[in-house]
Amino acid sequence: MRNSYLIFPIFIIGFALYNCTSNNQSDLNKSPEEVGRMVAADLLSRPELMWYDTPTVYGVHYAEACTGYGAVKFAGFKEDDSLLQALMDRYDRVLEDSIHNTGNHVDVSVYGILPLELYLQTGNEVYLEQGLALADGQWADTLPGGLTDQTRFWIDDIFMINALQVQAYRAPMLWFACSLLEDEW
Repeated sequence: MRNSYLIFPIFIIGFALYNCTSNNQSDLNKSPEEVGRMVAADLLSRPELMWYDTPTVYGVHYAEACTGYGAVKFAGFKEDDSLLQALMDRYDRVLEDSIHNTGNHVDVSVYGILPLELYLQTGNEVYLEQGLALADGQWADTLPGGLTDQTRFWIDDIFMINALQVQAYRAPMLWFACSLLEDEW
């Protein structure tokens, strides 16, 4: 069973942003599915991934990761195998080109939500390993109070740290539970 309740907030935000910037009145009458397809198509139309690149932090940018995660959730929810394959092709470049992620900052560690969602959709353990490595890396060094050293006490940290940790917990658990249910039927 795949949870679909998380997809709506992600695409509602995209829908709102798109509508706020649109000059085309007909765009205001698009269904959530149409908007979801438009957001995914826009993402896939961009040849390069968005990068976070500073002297000490390097990896896929959190905006790319969150948009990709939403698109993968959407593809799974709509059971759109061709969209899912296109998204896998886009993000497999991170693995195929051995693109390094410093994993030392919340803004690049959150990328782990995307491969973990790809794992949930495909069962490919390469994605699980990639996502779990970033999730585990968040706790390699902790602050004196026990929080990850990636905590900056910024509001978006509440999303990025928790999203990765929850996804790291649920990915293996949900896949295991679904496989048990499929075996029963």
